[in-house]
Amino acid sequence: MKEMLMEQLEGLLTDTSHSRRLARRLVVLAGCLAEGPMPEEMQHQLTSLSRLMVLQDILDPLTESLNRMAYKIGYANSEQAQMRDSSPEIVAILGQIEEVRRQMAEIDPINFAEIITWVISLARGQKLWLRK
Repeated sequence: MKEMLMEQLEGLLTDTSHSRRLARRLVVLAGCLAEGPMPEEMQHQLTSLSRLMVLQDILDPLTESLNRMAYKIGYANSEQAQMRDSSPEIVAILGQIEEVRRQMAEIDPINFAEIITWVISLARGQKLWLRK
């Protein structure tokens, strides 16, 4: 377990290619390293981050469905464009996407640096991360 946590910590600090991966690592590491109740501010930050991750997971299939429908209908002429704009299925998906987007906009700002600092301090306290 210690090795897995150390690998996750290393990945947290070296892998900057994908913000979702970073978010998931932070949540997992925070959960694994916390030895008791989290500080209120950290709990709030991680709750916001978790909510954002869930909403992103909801948004992806909606946008994929919209893309598939738009591809089916096509963009060849203006008649098809009008059909696309009035399609009940597309209108419904657009409404769902807008609702998810609205919920994402309502999430309090997330301070990744603060969460990373807290997670690293927990790892140092447990002697999992010895770098300075």
